[in-house]
Amino acid sequence: MTWNELKKKVVEEYNRRQLKSDVRYRALDKIGDFLKKKYPDVIENATSLLNINRDDIKEDYRKSKPTGKISGAESSAFNEIYNQLNIALQQK
Repeated sequence: MTWNELKKKVVEEYNRRQLKSDVRYRALDKIGDFLKKKYPDVIENATSLLNINRDDIKEDYRKSKPTGKISGAESSAFNEIYNQLNIALQQK
């Protein structure tokens, strides 16, 4: 699964739950930009994120931000990314 496929699944889940907030979509884009820089292999193989602890990657992301803080939307997006990865893994 590529990053774009994973991102699409997260957006579909947001839409399914009627969570159509621009803040959530922007958070997902920011996380994608971070992953492209810090973990470039994730772009072609998003499932490789499962080799990284969710809390560790959130901490790396937090440290990369100028404010040093992670928003609720960003934290939620990380959680949904991992949820979608686990769902995809179970379907194999």
